[in-house]
Amino acid sequence: MSRRWLFWPTPAGGPLFFDTFTAASDENLEDHTPDIGTDWSKDFVNGADFSFVVVAASDTIHSSVDSTGSRGALYGISPAPTGNYTVEYTIVSLTDVHAESEIDIVLRYDAAFTTNDYAVVVIYPAASYVEIREWELPSTLNIIDFNDAVTFQDGSVVRVEVGTSTITVYVDDVEVVTGTTIATTDGEVGLVLGFGEDAGARLDTDLHIDDFTVTED
Repeated sequence: MSRRWLFWPTPAGGPLFFDTFTAASDENLEDHTPDIGTDWSKDFVNGADFSFVVVAASDTIHSSVDSTGSRGALYGISPAPTGNYTVEYTIVSLTDVHAESEIDIVLRYDAAFTTNDYAVVVIYPAASYVEIREWELPSTLNIIDFNDAVTFQDGSVVRVEVGTSTITVYVDDVEVVTGTTIATTDGEVGLVLGFGEDAGARLDTDLHIDDFTVTED
């Protein structure tokens, strides 16, 4: 299932960060080394501590726990991109995935959440929902755009294009949401499973992610 880049080290125009989640045995994501890039860091956990797990048998990641309510984790990548860039990942399967199961991509944040206004692409794939929101520090939430009729399927590829002040989200090469954001300062890129601001957001061991890529323009 996982794609392979044909050159090493990264050729000009290739990805800054790329992970097929290949491992000899199951391991926590913070202990895993990506195909291209340095590492993943667990930057924030809401609720009791847990990890995302790299599943050796499927070359995917998922949450190590099932949980309802406002619980989740944010993992950042290293190195972080600068300027404009694209984030892409694959949703492996929707089989048995709950409607409340959430995936977020957090854009241009600082790990302490004290400096940068930042943006979040929120996806509930089993509920056909995609949203772009931004946090204007210290505590203002702005909804930029949303779409509650997005078609997801097994193997759907999500692509997030981050411009100077714009964010556009594609699912299987179809544009689904776009908007202008105040989150314009270079910062981290992170992956969230679970929580968010919605009390019903769910951690779901059946929701697997593959082929996470960040490419600078």
